Amino acid sequence: MQQNRIILGGNSVIGQAIAKNWCQKNYDVIATVRDIRHELNAFVNQQIICDFLSSSSVDTAMQQIIDKGKKWHALALLVGTMEPLGHFETTEFKAWENNITVNFTNTLRSIHHLLPYRDKNSYIFLFSGGGNASAPKGVSAYVASKIALIKMCELLASEITDCCVIIMGPGWVKTPIHRQMLNASQDMQDQINETQRRLDQNDFEPLNNIIEFMDWAESQNPSIISGRNFSIPNDSWKKNDNYLTNYLHEDSDLYKLRRKQ
Repeated sequence: MQQNRIILGGNSVIGQAIAKNWCQKNYDVIATVRDIRHELNAFVNQQIICDFLSSSSVDTAMQQIIDKGKKWHALALLVGTMEPLGHFETTEFKAWENNITVNFTNTLRSIHHLLPYRDKNSYIFLFSGGGNASAPKGVSAYVASKIALIKMCELLASEITDCCVIIMGPGWVKTPIHRQMLNASQDMQDQINETQRRLDQNDFEPLNNIIEFMDWAESQNPSIISGRNFSIPNDSWKKNDNYLTNYLHEDSDLYKLRRKQ
Protein backbone atom coordinates (compact mmCIF):
# COMPACT_ATOMS: atom_id res chain seq x y z
CA MET A 1 0.00 0.00 0.00
CA GLN A 2 1.29 3.47 -0.93
CA GLN A 3 2.36 5.58 2.04
CA ASN A 4 0.70 8.95 2.49
CA ARG A 5 2.88 11.86 3.60
CA ILE A 6 2.19 15.53 4.32
CA ILE A 7 4.41 18.59 3.99
CA LEU A 8 3.26 21.80 5.63
CA GLY A 9 5.19 24.61 3.96
CA GLY A 10 5.77 22.89 0.65
CA ASN A 11 6.64 26.18 -1.03
CA SER A 12 9.86 26.43 1.00
CA VAL A 13 13.19 25.35 -0.47
CA ILE A 14 13.49 22.55 2.09
CA GLY A 15 9.84 21.57 1.62
CA GLN A 16 10.35 21.20 -2.13
CA ALA A 17 13.46 19.07 -1.58
CA ILE A 18 11.58 16.76 0.80
CA ALA A 19 8.67 16.55 -1.65
CA LYS A 20 11.02 15.51 -4.44
CA ASN A 21 12.69 12.86 -2.29
CA TRP A 22 9.39 11.42 -1.09
CA CYS A 23 7.99 11.40 -4.62
CA GLN A 24 11.04 9.46 -5.82
CA LYS A 25 10.20 6.86 -3.17
CA ASN A 26 6.70 6.62 -4.64
CA TYR A 27 4.93 8.13 -1.64
CA ASP A 28 1.58 9.92 -1.98
CA VAL A 29 2.46 13.52 -0.99
CA ILE A 30 0.16 16.41 -0.09
CA ALA A 31 1.65 19.87 0.54
CA THR A 32 0.30 23.12 1.90
CA VAL A 33 1.55 26.22 0.09
CA ARG A 34 1.06 29.98 0.30
CA ASP A 35 0.24 29.96 -3.41
CA ILE A 36 0.17 27.27 -6.07
CA ARG A 37 3.70 26.36 -7.16
CA HIS A 38 3.98 24.78 -10.59
CA GLU A 39 7.42 23.34 -9.74
CA LEU A 40 5.71 21.14 -7.14
CA ASN A 41 3.32 19.55 -9.63
CA ALA A 42 5.74 16.71 -10.38
CA PHE A 43 6.25 15.94 -6.70
CA VAL A 44 2.91 16.24 -4.89
CA ASN A 45 -0.53 14.85 -5.52
CA GLN A 46 -2.29 17.93 -4.22
CA GLN A 47 -1.39 21.47 -3.21
CA ILE A 48 -3.58 23.11 -0.58
CA ILE A 49 -3.47 26.85 0.04
CA CYS A 50 -2.77 27.70 3.67
CA ASP A 51 -1.83 30.92 5.47
CA PHE A 52 -0.27 29.97 8.80
CA LEU A 53 -0.88 33.43 10.19
CA SER A 54 -4.62 32.71 10.00
CA SER A 55 -6.07 30.09 12.34
CA SER A 56 -9.16 29.76 10.17
CA SER A 57 -6.98 29.12 7.10
CA VAL A 58 -5.12 26.41 9.00
CA ASP A 59 -8.41 24.85 10.13
CA THR A 60 -9.73 24.82 6.56
CA ALA A 61 -6.53 23.43 5.05
CA MET A 62 -6.19 20.66 7.63
CA GLN A 63 -9.82 19.68 7.07
CA GLN A 64 -9.15 19.43 3.34
CA ILE A 65 -6.32 17.02 4.09
CA ILE A 66 -8.45 15.01 6.50
CA ASP A 67 -11.29 14.83 3.97
CA LYS A 68 -9.07 12.83 1.63
CA GLY A 69 -9.75 9.97 4.04
CA LYS A 70 -6.20 8.64 4.12
CA LYS A 71 -4.02 7.86 7.12
CA TRP A 72 -0.66 9.63 6.96
CA HIS A 73 2.69 8.03 7.75
CA ALA A 74 4.94 11.11 7.93
CA LEU A 75 4.35 14.80 8.55
CA ALA A 76 7.03 17.44 7.91
CA LEU A 77 6.52 21.03 9.07
CA LEU A 78 8.53 23.68 7.23
CA VAL A 79 6.48 26.78 8.06
CA GLY A 80 8.49 29.65 9.51
CA THR A 81 9.52 33.29 9.50
CA MET A 82 12.24 35.30 11.27
CA GLU A 83 10.38 38.60 11.15
CA PRO A 84 9.99 40.93 12.95
CA LEU A 85 13.68 41.58 13.43
CA GLY A 86 14.61 44.05 16.13
CA HIS A 87 14.84 44.44 19.89
CA PHE A 88 11.79 43.29 21.84
CA GLU A 89 11.35 46.70 23.50
CA THR A 90 11.05 48.58 20.22
CA THR A 91 9.19 45.94 18.18
CA GLU A 92 5.48 46.31 17.61
CA PHE A 93 4.02 43.62 19.85
CA LYS A 94 1.41 42.49 17.32
CA ALA A 95 4.17 41.73 14.83
CA TRP A 96 6.08 39.85 17.55
CA GLU A 97 2.94 37.88 18.42
CA ASN A 98 2.35 37.06 14.75
CA ASN A 99 5.76 35.38 14.63
CA ILE A 100 4.78 33.13 17.54
CA THR A 101 1.49 32.36 15.80
CA VAL A 102 3.21 31.22 12.59
CA ASN A 103 6.24 29.49 14.08
CA PHE A 104 4.61 27.88 17.08
CA THR A 105 0.89 28.17 17.81
CA ASN A 106 -0.51 27.40 14.36
CA THR A 107 2.18 24.82 13.77
CA LEU A 108 0.81 22.97 16.78
CA ARG A 109 -2.73 23.71 15.66
CA SER A 110 -2.08 21.81 12.44
CA ILE A 111 -0.51 18.88 14.30
CA HIS A 112 -3.50 18.74 16.66
CA HIS A 113 -5.87 18.50 13.69
CA LEU A 114 -3.90 15.74 11.98
CA LEU A 115 -2.79 13.51 14.85
CA PRO A 116 -5.98 11.38 14.96
CA TYR A 117 -5.44 10.44 11.30
CA ARG A 118 -1.90 9.06 11.57
CA ASP A 119 -0.70 5.55 10.90
CA LYS A 120 0.80 3.65 13.77
CA ASN A 121 4.58 4.00 13.84
CA SER A 122 4.34 7.35 12.06
CA TYR A 123 6.81 10.27 12.05
CA ILE A 124 6.60 14.00 12.74
CA PHE A 125 9.57 16.06 11.55
CA LEU A 126 9.92 19.53 13.10
CA PHE A 127 12.62 22.12 12.44
CA SER A 128 14.42 24.24 15.02
CA GLY A 129 16.66 27.25 14.39
CA GLY A 130 19.62 29.20 15.65
CA GLY A 131 19.89 30.78 19.08
CA ASN A 132 19.12 27.72 21.20
CA ALA A 133 22.46 27.89 23.02
CA SER A 134 22.95 31.67 22.99
CA ALA A 135 21.01 34.93 23.23
CA PRO A 136 21.22 36.66 19.82
CA LYS A 137 19.85 40.17 19.60
CA GLY A 138 16.77 41.06 17.64
CA VAL A 139 15.27 37.63 17.00
CA SER A 140 13.45 36.98 20.28
CA ALA A 141 10.15 35.84 18.76
CA TYR A 142 11.82 33.45 16.34
CA VAL A 143 14.17 31.95 18.93
CA ALA A 144 11.49 31.70 21.63
CA SER A 145 9.09 29.91 19.30
CA LYS A 146 11.76 27.46 18.12
CA ILE A 147 12.81 26.66 21.68
CA ALA A 148 9.14 26.11 22.56
CA LEU A 149 8.92 23.68 19.65
CA ILE A 150 11.92 21.77 21.00
CA LYS A 151 10.14 21.27 24.31
CA MET A 152 6.86 20.45 22.60
CA CYS A 153 8.67 17.78 20.57
CA GLU A 154 9.72 16.12 23.81
CA LEU A 155 6.24 16.45 25.32
CA LEU A 156 4.56 14.95 22.26
CA ALA A 157 7.06 12.08 22.21
CA SER A 158 6.30 11.28 25.86
CA GLU A 159 2.54 11.25 25.26
CA ILE A 160 2.32 9.58 21.85
CA THR A 161 4.36 6.41 21.88
CA ASP A 162 3.29 5.18 18.43
CA CYS A 163 4.61 8.30 16.71
CA CYS A 164 8.29 9.25 16.42
CA VAL A 165 8.57 13.01 16.93
CA ILE A 166 11.93 14.65 16.26
CA ILE A 167 13.13 18.19 15.71
CA MET A 168 16.22 19.10 13.73
CA GLY A 169 18.41 22.14 13.26
CA PRO A 170 19.52 22.21 9.61
CA GLY A 171 22.24 24.82 10.08
CA TRP A 172 22.77 27.55 7.49
CA VAL A 173 20.88 26.23 4.48
CA LYS A 174 20.48 28.51 1.48
CA THR A 175 16.83 29.54 1.78
CA PRO A 176 15.06 32.90 1.30
CA ILE A 177 14.44 33.25 5.05
CA HIS A 178 18.01 34.50 5.54
CA ARG A 179 17.36 37.50 3.31
CA GLN A 180 14.96 38.76 5.95
CA MET A 181 18.03 39.51 8.08
CA LEU A 182 19.39 41.96 5.49
CA ASN A 183 16.51 44.31 6.36
CA ALA A 184 17.21 44.25 10.09
CA SER A 185 18.05 47.36 12.10
CA GLN A 186 21.65 48.54 12.23
CA ASP A 187 22.07 47.45 15.87
CA MET A 188 22.08 43.91 14.45
CA GLN A 189 24.99 44.69 12.14
CA ASP A 190 27.06 41.65 13.14
CA GLN A 191 24.22 39.32 12.15
CA ILE A 192 23.62 41.25 8.94
CA ASN A 193 27.31 41.03 8.06
CA GLU A 194 27.45 37.27 8.69
CA THR A 195 24.35 36.71 6.58
CA GLN A 196 25.77 38.82 3.75
CA ARG A 197 29.09 36.98 3.96
CA ARG A 198 27.41 33.60 3.61
CA LEU A 199 25.34 34.83 0.68
CA ASP A 200 28.37 36.34 -1.04
CA GLN A 201 30.53 33.24 -0.50
CA ASN A 202 27.70 30.73 -0.92
CA ASP A 203 28.72 29.33 2.46
CA PHE A 204 25.80 27.05 3.28
CA GLU A 205 25.14 23.51 4.44
CA PRO A 206 24.21 21.10 1.63
CA LEU A 207 20.46 20.81 1.26
CA ASN A 208 20.82 17.08 0.71
CA ASN A 209 22.06 16.67 4.30
CA ILE A 210 18.48 17.24 5.48
CA ILE A 211 17.17 14.54 3.16
CA GLU A 212 19.89 12.10 4.23
CA PHE A 213 19.26 12.85 7.90
CA MET A 214 15.51 12.22 7.58
CA ASP A 215 16.22 8.93 5.82
CA TRP A 216 18.66 8.06 8.61
CA ALA A 217 16.06 8.92 11.28
CA GLU A 218 13.52 6.58 9.72
CA SER A 219 16.07 3.75 9.85
CA GLN A 220 16.66 4.10 13.60
CA ASN A 221 14.86 2.80 16.68
CA PRO A 222 12.02 5.34 17.21
CA SER A 223 12.00 4.82 20.98
CA ILE A 224 15.57 6.12 21.17
CA ILE A 225 15.42 9.11 18.84
CA SER A 226 11.87 10.37 19.50
CA GLY A 227 11.68 13.59 21.49
CA ARG A 228 15.24 14.66 20.63
CA ASN A 229 16.62 17.86 19.11
CA PHE A 230 19.27 17.07 16.50
CA SER A 231 21.84 19.32 14.86
CA ILE A 232 22.27 18.04 11.32
CA PRO A 233 25.69 19.73 10.72
CA ASN A 234 27.15 18.88 14.14
CA ASP A 235 25.84 15.49 15.26
CA SER A 236 27.53 12.21 14.34
CA TRP A 237 24.58 10.61 12.58
CA LYS A 238 26.70 9.92 9.48
CA LYS A 239 29.47 8.12 11.36
CA ASN A 240 27.87 4.68 11.10
CA ASP A 241 24.47 3.07 11.50
CA ASN A 242 24.54 2.68 15.28
CA TYR A 243 27.06 5.18 16.67
CA LEU A 244 24.69 8.02 17.52
CA THR A 245 21.75 5.91 18.68
CA ASN A 246 24.03 3.92 20.98
CA TYR A 247 25.27 7.22 22.41
CA LEU A 248 21.71 8.48 22.94
CA HIS A 249 20.59 5.17 24.45
CA GLU A 250 23.07 5.71 27.28
CA ASP A 251 21.52 9.02 28.39
CA SER A 252 17.82 9.86 28.03
CA ASP A 253 18.54 13.56 28.70
CA LEU A 254 20.82 14.11 25.70
CA TYR A 255 19.60 16.44 22.94
CA LYS A 256 16.76 17.75 25.11
CA LEU A 257 16.13 20.96 27.02
CA ARG A 258 17.75 20.24 30.36
CA ARG A 259 19.70 22.07 33.05
CA LYS A 260 22.04 19.32 34.20
CA GLN A 261 24.50 19.83 37.05
